[in-house]
Amino acid sequence: MNTITKIIAGVVSAGAIAGVAIPTIYTNQVDKFINTQKNLLATKNISLIKKEDKDSFFHIHRTYLLQIDDITTILKTIYPEITPYELKDLKEVFDKTTFELNLDLDKFPTYHKKGAKVYLSSFNDYTQNELQKDKVGKQILEYIQQKAFELDIDIDKVDIKKVYLKDMDLTIDDTNIKLNGFNILVDKTITTTLKTFQVTNKQNYRNSLYSIENVKYEITKQNDFNYKTKFYISDIKLESASRSKQSIKIKDFSTSSKTNTIVNSINLKTDSKIKNISVKIDNDYINIDNFVFNTQFTKLDLTSIKKIVEILQNNSNREELKNPIQTLISNGFGFKISPISIEKIDIKVQNNSFNISPISLQLNSTLTKNNFQFDTDPSTLINSLSADLMLKTTKDNIDLLTKLNPMVAIYLNNIMKIDNNEVTISLTYKNGSLTSNGQKLF
Repeated sequence: MNTITKIIAGVVSAGAIAGVAIPTIYTNQVDKFINTQKNLLATKNISLIKKEDKDSFFHIHRTYLLQIDDITTILKTIYPEITPYELKDLKEVFDKTTFELNLDLDKFPTYHKKGAKVYLSSFNDYTQNELQKDKVGKQILEYIQQKAFELDIDIDKVDIKKVYLKDMDLTIDDTNIKLNGFNILVDKTITTTLKTFQVTNKQNYRNSLYSIENVKYEITKQNDFNYKTKFYISDIKLESASRSKQSIKIKDFSTSSKTNTIVNSINLKTDSKIKNISVKIDNDYINIDNFVFNTQFTKLDLTSIKKIVEILQNNSNREELKNPIQTLISNGFGFKISPISIEKIDIKVQNNSFNISPISLQLNSTLTKNNFQFDTDPSTLINSLSADLMLKTTKDNIDLLTKLNPMVAIYLNNIMKIDNNEVTISLTYKNGSLTSNGQKLF
């Protein structure tokens, strides 16, 4: 056998060995992934049971059942303040609810588009029997039996990459529910998007519409106390028509937050904006343009925050919150509003209309370390607080306020500065004393 023949034979042999080894290795990775998920689900009281295994040498095709054995853990995570009575009712409805998981993967570490599918399979006997009793319940059961509630999951090298929820168009009696374009992209940043969610109710005496459009939520998380989020909705609508036509519309709502820790303190910053808020009842309305609300907490005691979160998550006795809250306050912290502002408000009520021009408020406050106790004199806390507040608006707004409430406007004359059409009000609170522009108020 010459050298070239040996090389080619070696390559072919190596390829054959790889062809045999890779499916085996990938099967082991999938089994490890399933076992990890099984253990994780068990902590939430959810069982993962293999129902069917039709694996071939180069292909994974399996069916698993996921059963909610006890929904208590899930509910207490979502709703820590749930009452025992609410918990009992919800357990009766949702315990033993079953989902079906189908895996359909090639045994190679590649990208598998929609390689896993999850369906809501069945409710427990109690819920099934209750739904069978009326028309709406039967429609819900029929919808579920069509596997209409479906999650599709993209898998890349045994990691979940993307999750889709099947588009929904469900009509129950007079109510239509539509959902379109829901998916979750899993990467360093987890991104959730939704194109449309709409609920329409049409009755003889009342029609209503609720809809949200173009939702996007991003979270980049290092741990529970170090993360960034972004949230955006292009349109929110609430409309109803009965004796009067009513609507609430919100345009371009966005908010971002950042939480980070330094040594044993935690900082939280949130910035929110809304381009337009419109509230209308027949011919009366209020329009608000460019609403901004930015807040920041600094140097919050991390140990106290962790303890508070732990107590809330475990639904422990609320009396246990007293000590960590007391420690949090006594260690002091900073709080800022920078700013709350509105560019314009237009109002029309009973053929009377008026406008409010820009308003902006900023606050910078600090609570220093103190000896605060729940059962002691609150002056200890008050004397540890200092704050600077600045309000900026226009003389046109002050003139409007004078017409509405002359006494308030007269009082403001003592603390405001006017420069052309701009009005500034500055207040400082320190050592139990409130001043404005150096003048003591009390």
